[in-house]
Amino acid sequence: CRVVARRLSRLAEATLAELCAQLLSDAPAEEDTPPSGAAHGEAAARLLDGACERAVSAALTPALREYDVLLALSKQALRELSANNGRGLSGFKNLDALSAAPDWPSRLGVDRVGALVRELESTYGHLAIFFLDRLEGKAIALRWKPTAFVPVKFRVGAARSMIALPGASRAEPVLMVPNVLELLQDMLDLGEGLLTVAEPVR
Repeated sequence: CRVVARRLSRLAEATLAELCAQLLSDAPAEEDTPPSGAAHGEAAARLLDGACERAVSAALTPALREYDVLLALSKQALRELSANNGRGLSGFKNLDALSAAPDWPSRLGVDRVGALVRELESTYGHLAIFFLDRLEGKAIALRWKPTAFVPVKFRVGAARSMIALPGASRAEPVLMVPNVLELLQDMLDLGEGLLTVAEPVR
């Protein structure tokens, strides 16, 4: 099994080197010409330089155009998120060893970023959907629901972060829609230091 695993590993490395060479090459690759050892060596060198890694990373990075707003996580939130994922970025060996344990979040009882996402969903779930990439994400993504900006009748209990629409006459009921700027500021305040800025996706 170990021999087979080593052979598969070498085959995967060769395939990755060939893919990187094609991604970084200006000229189209010839399908009938097998790559030479020199080509593999050059591709491996580029891989070590980080150029191939950046090219592959750019190709595999999820598009953000599907979202409407990004709530950027603070440095503290990113450290906590990394620690809860067992990646050990605390800077202290004892905490790194602790965070590597599978049940670390449950034993310590701290997952403030996850709790924030749940609180956002509980408070603003009728207006938006929230997404969090726990492995590579640096922000909480937000997508407005189609019904978020449909005018609703004015109610005192639901008037926070809403703006009234001018009516044609006083006899008509007052309608209101969400005030986006106030809503996003309320979301940032809800983060209590875990969020830094709300950035619209263009």
